[in-house]
Amino acid sequence: MAQQPPTVELEPQPSTIQERQAWATAAGIVGANCLETLSFGPSGAERWRLTNGLEVVMAADPHAGVAAVHVWVRAGSADEAPGQTGAAHLLEHLMFKGTKARPAGVFDRELEAHGANTNAATWLDWTMYHQVVPSQVVPLVLAMEADRMVNLHLTVAGVRSELSVVKNERRETIDTDVDGQIAEAMARLVHGNSVYAHPVIGWAADLEAMTRDTALAFYRAHYATGRTAVVVTGTFDQTTVLREIVKSFGPLPTTVATKRAPAGQPTVQLTAEVRKTMTIDAAAARLAIAWPTVALASADHPALVVLAEALCGGESARLHRSLVDEHKLASSVGCFQDETRLQGSFNFIVTLRPGHSAQAALIAVDAAVVALLSSAPLTATEFANASRRLTTSHYRQLANADGRADVLGQTWANWGDLAGYAAMWNQVAKLQVSDVQAAAKRWLAGSVRAIVLADPPPPPTAKASRRGGPQVVQAKLP
Repeated sequence: MAQQPPTVELEPQPSTIQERQAWATAAGIVGANCLETLSFGPSGAERWRLTNGLEVVMAADPHAGVAAVHVWVRAGSADEAPGQTGAAHLLEHLMFKGTKARPAGVFDRELEAHGANTNAATWLDWTMYHQVVPSQVVPLVLAMEADRMVNLHLTVAGVRSELSVVKNERRETIDTDVDGQIAEAMARLVHGNSVYAHPVIGWAADLEAMTRDTALAFYRAHYATGRTAVVVTGTFDQTTVLREIVKSFGPLPTTVATKRAPAGQPTVQLTAEVRKTMTIDAAAARLAIAWPTVALASADHPALVVLAEALCGGESARLHRSLVDEHKLASSVGCFQDETRLQGSFNFIVTLRPGHSAQAALIAVDAAVVALLSSAPLTATEFANASRRLTTSHYRQLANADGRADVLGQTWANWGDLAGYAAMWNQVAKLQVSDVQAAAKRWLAGSVRAIVLADPPPPPTAKASRRGGPQVVQAKLP
């Protein structure tokens, strides 16, 4: 019989910060202050701060069977200096290169030997590192994460090797990928020269110029205790884990990162509609549209998320029914509201069926938006279905330890506390169809937007040869 994963009995969850602090004191844990408690899962979630500024988020669950350990840093591609785009993502790769205590390869091999699943991700506003491990391995993971947070050891050869990997990743996801090219073009179109204008992976020219010193400078400037949180969820002993975090991370020197732009700051620099036409190496055309809207913390953000789900979220959604099922114009339709700490946008992405142009999709989407804002507003049924799908998707994410750590980590990274999570879902629960309709009129009615029209090259044409036979001439790409 397979061995069952260990379970841990939870201590009673105090309802106040004061009670939680008293629990830590009674356990002999010194150097951690409880800042916040939140109803979340079977035991709640809590946020602590060490004396050096590093924060801790814990949410225990005796039935998870494993523990997820995340380290979140409030630093992403939006924090890169001009000419150094791609530094945040490159550093994410380099964080696995090791320290003097654990040389390159040791981190992965040691965790894999314990059955761990480990990875990382970089986005506009944050970078995160995550492991899913048996609960008894959590102290080891914490010690390893604390080590590489301040003792990263990079060689010129190691950086050069990882840069080669990143450059190849860029070629695969942007340079030779149609959808990547369109996303890159749209970001530049909407955000101009702001911090969201460049791709997370970086401009190709900046990657060519990247050096070990550039990566180390980003590491030293942004991987600060005051901008980092350790998130632990799943099956673990709370006393042991908090004590181990204080032991591993508490001695790290207090560091303050470079200042960031205030949350909600405008990034979109449009004053009128802008368009870009592209010729793509694909069988079918694409259309992308972006309306400047709001940041994640805005009061209108939840309504725009529900609107996107109502319009494009699933086969029963309005635009999918219209463009894919009824008019057979598109093979897929997607829309989403950006989840960014600075100003974002509301986006449509349409992949056409072969033989249809991006302009045809633009006409159809514009007609659908006009109808939405006038003759055919969002219905109560559409609103209810969208809200239900969003809630179901959210609870699916909370079904395992790693998903819960991701939710809490993103909440901490984007809002700075855990209260933002509750506020967001309380707003969603209180929304009425009229709120979503009003948000649509506020943000989609204007002419200020960015459009990318991407079409395949025209088909080859036939010319009569001098001898009278057909001669095929390949259309010349621009």
